[in-house]
Amino acid sequence: EGINTKHPFIDRTSKIILGHHVTLEAGTGCVHTAPGHGLDDYIVGQKYNLPVACPVDEAGRYNDDYPEMKGTKIWDANPLIVEKLVQSGHMLAHSEITHSYPHNPRSKTPLIFRSTPQWFIKMDDEKYPLRKKALETAEKNISYVPQWGAQRLMSMLTNSPDWCVSRQRLWGVPIPVFYCESCGEALANSELMRKIADEMESSGKGIEAFYEKPAMEWTSGYKCTCGHKEFKKSKDILDVWFDSGVCHTSVQKNREGMAFPADIYLEGSDQHRGWFQTSLVSSLAANGKSPFKTLITHGFVNDAEGKKMSKSKGNVIDPAEVNKTHGAEILRLWVAYEDYGQDVNISNEMFLRITETYRRIRNTMRFLLGNLGDFNPQTDVVSYDDMTTIDKWALGRFNDVIEKVTDAYESYNFYKVYHNLNQFFTVDLSACYLDILKDRLYTWKSDGIERRASQTVIYYLVNDLVVLMAPILSFLAEEVYNYIPQKDKESVFLCEFPKVRSEWNNEHLMNQFSNLFELRNEVLQKLEDLRKSKTIGSNLDAAIKIIAPQKTCELLKLLNSKREFFIVSQVEVKVGETLSIEVNKAEGEKCIRCWNYSVEIGTNKEHPEICPKCIEALS
Repeated sequence: EGINTKHPFIDRTSKIILGHHVTLEAGTGCVHTAPGHGLDDYIVGQKYNLPVACPVDEAGRYNDDYPEMKGTKIWDANPLIVEKLVQSGHMLAHSEITHSYPHNPRSKTPLIFRSTPQWFIKMDDEKYPLRKKALETAEKNISYVPQWGAQRLMSMLTNSPDWCVSRQRLWGVPIPVFYCESCGEALANSELMRKIADEMESSGKGIEAFYEKPAMEWTSGYKCTCGHKEFKKSKDILDVWFDSGVCHTSVQKNREGMAFPADIYLEGSDQHRGWFQTSLVSSLAANGKSPFKTLITHGFVNDAEGKKMSKSKGNVIDPAEVNKTHGAEILRLWVAYEDYGQDVNISNEMFLRITETYRRIRNTMRFLLGNLGDFNPQTDVVSYDDMTTIDKWALGRFNDVIEKVTDAYESYNFYKVYHNLNQFFTVDLSACYLDILKDRLYTWKSDGIERRASQTVIYYLVNDLVVLMAPILSFLAEEVYNYIPQKDKESVFLCEFPKVRSEWNNEHLMNQFSNLFELRNEVLQKLEDLRKSKTIGSNLDAAIKIIAPQKTCELLKLLNSKREFFIVSQVEVKVGETLSIEVNKAEGEKCIRCWNYSVEIGTNKEHPEICPKCIEALS
């Protein structure tokens, strides 16, 4: 380190330095360093106070710093330099090797890096430490969905260099700066910039207003510190990330109906280093606060194997085609099903599974509506106190769904909306409550309080479920809403969002039914085993005997109808030390109306083939 070496054919010396970016794993471990032609070289050059030499101009040709080859393209100069080394006796051997080299992603041509004067937004200025302010704001004043977005944004802010906001492109938003024709000093005057911006806006020409006028018309009345008054326009344009990053000013602050700060900024997971960061930094610099309250990050959609979709691979699933095949409802339901905070895979098989979920929901809503045909909300509603315990459980469970779904919508966790509603439709309603209710709805006395109580619950469920699912299953919700008896609004989208009803909350009852459903599952499993062995044809062919500890027996007394709860014809409960469940064939004859077995069938001469419950219903 520090040893001076002599250049082979230029009269100068170069010192040996150490750089941690150079390793033995990629090459010899000994490389030339050009501080004007690469970031790593520039950084290590600053450490050793090396001059930032840049002997290549913007056209990729050698300049005055290498007079012997001035005007020669760098690629044309390579063989000439090799020949020069051979002639001078410094080249021991040479051959071509294949190695990695940066290329333009569009033209696929090799690149050379050059150090050039650029405009920057300083992140660590002593008077306004922008990085520190951004990190404090990101930590304390912004909400994140998903939460990991906070760490991602703060990591980007911590490690980002000063923001280079200038670009050398043919067209874009100009940086309204002028340079002295004599000394090259920049004229960056805020008053002049405002004048240019006002004319861009008032003329209706936009940035063309700047390009059309010669520099002297803009800079009339200004002079350089060196005394000269002749200026030339800057050819630099603003970084497009600056253009999009300042939408807080160009859009939010200048358009009617927009808010500053915005409730949310929504973009993909690649934007923590892009738009999210540039919006925050530019707004803090201009306005002193974040342009958004919440940052929502979404992942990207891949094919079924998790590979990026592209037309060249032929693995693109077009949403328009999904819409034609399955409909917009299925597409929205799939979007809600996925946790958009992660990358998601998509396939036609997935849409078929989502379609099955949709059908279950639709069929359940049809069942609910079908059982409101003879229900008049004005005269038939049963008060909560007069309902059976299973009805009260259903309303308590629905209260929990309303709370969780509302919270999921408000926190933008739409996959939780899907899973909570799907669980309620599939398990709580179809497999439990509605399954238990069928006998009461179909065979009990039509205007009896028990049946009216179940219809009251169904009425409450339908009215609120359509609103809960409307943001996702919009068409289905509107269709169902049109069939609800005595609705208040013209459309489901004019209804107020459901609220939790305190009178439906009964934590003790919910815990009790949690235990009862565990017992029910054990009974149903035994019944299923008997059906498989052909011992019984259906659950109604069975009678069950439950021997259980006193506590469980007391719990079973909660049920207004044990037979209805377990969906069997007869239930007997006895106290015992441990739980045991016996299943036998039901006694008596089968009622031709409700299909339940009863020993009392045949005792009524007028109705010898139906059970007492059905006789009462028909009276």
